[in-house]
Amino acid sequence: MGQKRYELADGTVHEYSFGFMAFELMGVQAVGSVIFGPEGSEPILGVTILESAGFSVDPANLVLKKLPAVPLK
Repeated sequence: MGQKRYELADGTVHEYSFGFMAFELMGVQAVGSVIFGPEGSEPILGVTILESAGFSVDPANLVLKKLPAVPLK
């Protein structure tokens, strides 16, 4: 769709292409934005896209939890 500037965890700023995608995760369909990093980048599924599909991350047990409802707050 285009290009945007993103600030990485180390404070450096880079410009990457972005787009939108439809996906299915554990039987749930949703849509979200995708950033195309440099060649060799590790794919990461972020919290924003997980929440849009109705999931939360349980860091203590290292599992995804299905939310009873998608939060709008």
